[in-house]
Amino acid sequence: MTYNPAQTQETLEKAKAVISLKARGMTYAQIGDALGGLSTSRVWELLHDAWREGLEPSKPRAVGAYIFAGGFTAGVSRYFDVLTHLEGSDYGVATSKHNHEGLEAFIVPEEWPLDQLAGAGVEFLYANPPCAPWSLAAVSWKSKRDYSKGFDERDERVQCLFNAVNAADVLQPFVFAWESVTRAWSSGRPLINKIARRFMDQGYHFSVVLHNAHDCGVPQIRKRAFFVAHKVEINWQPPKESGPKTVGEAWEEAGLMNLVPDLDDLPPLTSAEDHILAQCSPGSNLRRRFDELYPNPERNERGHAIGRPGFLKRRLAFDKASPTHTGGPTLYHPTEHRYITVKEAQVLCGYPVDYEILGSLSGQFAQVSQAVMPPVGAWLAKTVRAALDDPEPVGEPLYRQYDFIRHGKAETLHPYPVVIDPEEPVDV
Repeated sequence: MTYNPAQTQETLEKAKAVISLKARGMTYAQIGDALGGLSTSRVWELLHDAWREGLEPSKPRAVGAYIFAGGFTAGVSRYFDVLTHLEGSDYGVATSKHNHEGLEAFIVPEEWPLDQLAGAGVEFLYANPPCAPWSLAAVSWKSKRDYSKGFDERDERVQCLFNAVNAADVLQPFVFAWESVTRAWSSGRPLINKIARRFMDQGYHFSVVLHNAHDCGVPQIRKRAFFVAHKVEINWQPPKESGPKTVGEAWEEAGLMNLVPDLDDLPPLTSAEDHILAQCSPGSNLRRRFDELYPNPERNERGHAIGRPGFLKRRLAFDKASPTHTGGPTLYHPTEHRYITVKEAQVLCGYPVDYEILGSLSGQFAQVSQAVMPPVGAWLAKTVRAALDDPEPVGEPLYRQYDFIRHGKAETLHPYPVVIDPEEPVDV
């Protein structure tokens, strides 16, 4: 639809009627029936006419699921009116409420007010269910080899994804998107295919969008996948958002370069960490450095090298992007003999420096990183909002992959969508 400022009075009256009926809690289908059998798409067009005429000043409406501390919403709320959060517990809720004034959260999935929200009309449902079932850091090697036998579907944490999918069934948004690690796509493909088919049967396109937070203006290498069901065409383009690209740039911009942290704000170093960190230059992997220094280390009764750091432990470098933040204190200051602080971590995750994280020290680190980074959420929301502002209904449902990790770097290169048959998975 292209907006025509020379609208007839009749169209404006219908737009006013849509606003009135929507305020009564009617769904788009009910509004269409009440206005003489208008299609849902036509109701949507009239609502956009109302927005453009200033008759309905609010932004399109969105609901978040499993948003925890609110990082995803910090980005989405730039383009949408976020009505509420649907959670599975109170994890991160205090932080979210503290930073998003007036935003309610429902923490028991069986009590989510889906029918009421459907009546209000939700254009965009966005979610960040736990990615642990597919994460390299979350399951054993034996379990990782068992994906083909449905390991991910047996993992109880996948219920969070099912809850979000079920919410989309009730709310029927124009767009439903959730983020996960890329292994959810490469290793969890059978489950993703089932979900894709479920939405395609309802008339949605299903797009898999592989992206790197660094391209969205986050000073961190963080490769993730968005899984998006959409009833309007979306013009996916490689993210080229502005923002700090290195640790040094991010901390300088936030005024943290000369931070003198309170010792109470720092996780303590173990004696093993204290010893190996002293021998690591900026940008070093502590485990790799340990293996270089101690090729034949002493081992415990289980055969593990005593004092060997975890594989996620790294010392940052001022002139490089941060590696992925994973949920706990694993990253060390580039030149000082310490972990980074929560405030330093949140800036490297793209949060505003004045965003306040509540809870215990370990809980704060987890809340910061177990999220969709705010600039990534903003990029997704901006892309979705553009599609909703000039909606073009989808045709025959298609299943597509957009790889902006491997193919989105060159300025002139736009990857052709890879059309995927849900019954015939392809390699990523």
